[in-house]
Amino acid sequence: MPKISKTTNPTGLKELPAKAFTVRLITPANGPRSFWLERFDHDLSGLPSGTEISCVAHAGNAEEFFQLGTIESPIYSANIIQKLPTDRPLKFRFLFCNPGEAKLSAFAENIRAANESDAVGESLIDIEPTDLHGPVWKLVLPQPVPDSDRPVLLVERHLFPTALAAANDMWFGALVMPEVMRQICRLIVENPGSLESDDTWLGNWSDFIETLGVHALQEDADHIARENWIDNIIVAFCAKASIRLQLNRIETELTGELL
Repeated sequence: MPKISKTTNPTGLKELPAKAFTVRLITPANGPRSFWLERFDHDLSGLPSGTEISCVAHAGNAEEFFQLGTIESPIYSANIIQKLPTDRPLKFRFLFCNPGEAKLSAFAENIRAANESDAVGESLIDIEPTDLHGPVWKLVLPQPVPDSDRPVLLVERHLFPTALAAANDMWFGALVMPEVMRQICRLIVENPGSLESDDTWLGNWSDFIETLGVHALQEDADHIARENWIDNIIVAFCAKASIRLQLNRIETELTGELL
């Protein structure tokens, strides 16, 4: 099912906010994942009683469809996910129809499981534990086009069972996050003017880069100037208090002395 967005929603379907939903996900050590709709805010939705609710779980180009009852009596039992790849970000799309009709009346897009985005869901990058079958991490970096999703950092769930576990790990912060920043900065220089655009996810990075104190990159900058700009951002990023604290923890563990 194609993604519904501002440009693919010509009939003006009502879009419900993510805060109307709480979705939980469990990934057992062995066996398939399961999700359930823990909460749906009927009043916030503004939809009439009897409206039917369904869910499309999707990862990569694969998706699975689930019927979830009506909005005043949603089905809260667990649904087993059997067909979706585990090395792609998992998201949920909710669809609403009037009773007995196939035509959509409302939708909600890009809903993440609450337990997969602990305390970092409002960051510029989502962190999602999953099965990577060897690698510790993998950055899913969408092209900066209108209505594209923001980046997702997949982490091996056996090492980091929650997003917060990865975000708070000193080795992860010191070794992984600077490289994540470098890949994003490289995408920025490959797309001149992207930081000034409000239509793509890269536009959200403008304020963050400004807080690092790095001057804006000139659109006519040559290759050397672009590489220097990227290096300056990485240096400034690693000087942030949160990263510096993790570096100090590593230094203490390795040598017993602070940087």
